[in-house]
Amino acid sequence: MRKEWVLENTYLKLAIGVRGKFIEAELQDNKSGRILAQGPYLYRLEREVEEGRLTTDSLLFQEAEVNRTDKKAEVLQIKGRAGELEITHQFLLSPDKPFLKESFTLYNRGSSSIKITNLRFGFTRPLTDAIGVVVPELEEDRFVAVPYRRDTFGQKGEYQDYSISDIMNKRGQYRVVGQEKAVFPAEYFGAEGWVWIFKGRSLLFFNYSQEHMEFSLIGIDKADDGIRLIFGGCGKWHQDPECFEEISAGEKILCGQNRYQLLNGGFKEGYYTFRHFMNEKGHFVPKGFNPPVHWNELYDNRYWQLTSGRDTPEARKIYYRLEDMEEEAAKAKELGCESLYLDPGWDTSLASTIWDEERLGSIKSFVHLMKEKYGLDVSLHCPLAGWCDPSAYPRQADRMDADGKRLEGELCSGAKQYLDEKAKRLLKLCQAGITFLMYDGTYYTGPCFDKSHGHPIPYTREAHCRAYLELVRMVHREFPHVLVEMHDMIVGGVCLRYCPTYYLHGLSHSFDENWGFEYMWDPMEDLLSGWAVSLYYYNLAYSLPLYLHINLRMDNMHCLEFWWYASTCRHLGVGGRHSELVVWQAHKSAMQRYLRLKEFYTQGIFYGFGEDIHIHVLPEKQAAVINLFNLTGREILQQGSFSLEEIGISSDASLIIEDKRCCVKDSSFEFNRRMPPHSAAIIEIWPVKIN
Repeated sequence: MRKEWVLENTYLKLAIGVRGKFIEAELQDNKSGRILAQGPYLYRLEREVEEGRLTTDSLLFQEAEVNRTDKKAEVLQIKGRAGELEITHQFLLSPDKPFLKESFTLYNRGSSSIKITNLRFGFTRPLTDAIGVVVPELEEDRFVAVPYRRDTFGQKGEYQDYSISDIMNKRGQYRVVGQEKAVFPAEYFGAEGWVWIFKGRSLLFFNYSQEHMEFSLIGIDKADDGIRLIFGGCGKWHQDPECFEEISAGEKILCGQNRYQLLNGGFKEGYYTFRHFMNEKGHFVPKGFNPPVHWNELYDNRYWQLTSGRDTPEARKIYYRLEDMEEEAAKAKELGCESLYLDPGWDTSLASTIWDEERLGSIKSFVHLMKEKYGLDVSLHCPLAGWCDPSAYPRQADRMDADGKRLEGELCSGAKQYLDEKAKRLLKLCQAGITFLMYDGTYYTGPCFDKSHGHPIPYTREAHCRAYLELVRMVHREFPHVLVEMHDMIVGGVCLRYCPTYYLHGLSHSFDENWGFEYMWDPMEDLLSGWAVSLYYYNLAYSLPLYLHINLRMDNMHCLEFWWYASTCRHLGVGGRHSELVVWQAHKSAMQRYLRLKEFYTQGIFYGFGEDIHIHVLPEKQAAVINLFNLTGREILQQGSFSLEEIGISSDASLIIEDKRCCVKDSSFEFNRRMPPHSAAIIEIWPVKIN
């Protein structure tokens, strides 16, 4: 006999039943009638026991109940056990919302630790019959990863956009630092979220946690009655979250929250819905966000070019002097930049974060000179423990192995001795007037067992991320106006993203910007190869600002590179004077236009109508800027139309369109531009001002 509990509103119906030893779940889209989940809810646990390893796929059911919150939402709570591990599984459905919330609490009720080698919970649904034929209604379904439909290291034509056949026949994958071009197989496909697309409707599902790094997973399971889809829930992916590895006696772990949201449309609508959620969580563009356009001295500075980044005190004395920086500041002023960004070379040794007065004069005099003579702020590259001269910090901050041996010259990023000294030096720079700090060299420095460091033993990836969050807070508590950019806190300055994009952003005194995936060295090639197209998808899913500086020497006379990164990175940095005067002049004209339109790019709402059509809207001004791109090597006709109301502009608005090849017709904007190879075009839409 089956006992059942039901949550239902206009949009969704969730039915949970208990049959024998299995907890069954059925999830239905009430608008279309589509069954999204049907069958046993998977509670797969592989844990160490005296006899070896024990794997179970179900819980010993204990109890379930439905309660109502003071906001009239219904909460279904299920309790069950796997050995000494108690799992509380909770669903919440509001009467008027098109989404279901899900969460788990893991509680070790035993007297000893539980070591977990694999954990995967999730809804299931039949994909095939017993002989492997795909269920007909699923044949055209797709699953699109959020937010990187194009992986940050993905080439042209490569998408994390999977058919049912792909899910059944391929394996998930991930990349690692140092082997970015290789992929490593994983049991499941992992991302921050997924858009499941089916016949004009979609289900967006994702996991969100600021407590530990969790991901949203999809995969398959083979059963006697055919292949089943597993989605949502929680699980381990590339060994995260670390808290799933071992649960101490009496310990409780609150997992991240899942959301399952139904919507009309496809992946783009799913991305916009995901972005709205992230905005609500604080991962948005701050009001009045106006970061200074940087000029990065690195691209033209002989220090970097002639030494190929091999850092020596002798090279700094020859190539990184005050006169060298003034030469770069003059270019910055000529182009129209707003801040001089100093990459490696300004301090006494790599990442010492001690201003080198012998070569550059005092920090205060340098800041004053840049502002008075060139009209520039000063911004600094500030690598952390993962990329630095370790001799610049106390030896007590070095790592210690499990045997108590000091690993000399290998800094521990979580050592109090390191963090306190680093913060003291950063604060001194901010006191002198520095307006921007880049936290590079952020990669995980490895396990450490030194109790004097003040971090958990052993030192974990999660503790490392928390240590760097605290290093931002040490600065922001005293200098909240100083912008801090944070590279990925596990892999640092590479073309990969390891942490969830939002992770630890939006918390009190946290960092302001993410890094633009290292597309700084050959940004034109990164764009044309397809890698940097990932930035388009990032902006569909996030308004959290990205920072990137680009090498203008790689650009062309159409300023394709300049406008692509201006359109996709809310904080723009440039550098490198182009060898051709005609291109340099084009860059100066582009910069003047960018500065005039800067508010659209730094604060506007981003809409996409294809990878090569970007729209930046200021709804309060009823104005927009459209960026068109030709990423091909041939001339194309870029044409199309979109509803004005779709981008937040009233269909009744009287508009001025500076491009006569475009017009408004029947409340839609129509554009028609013939574009040369590898080029960019800008169209401005302004309201008619009535005096």
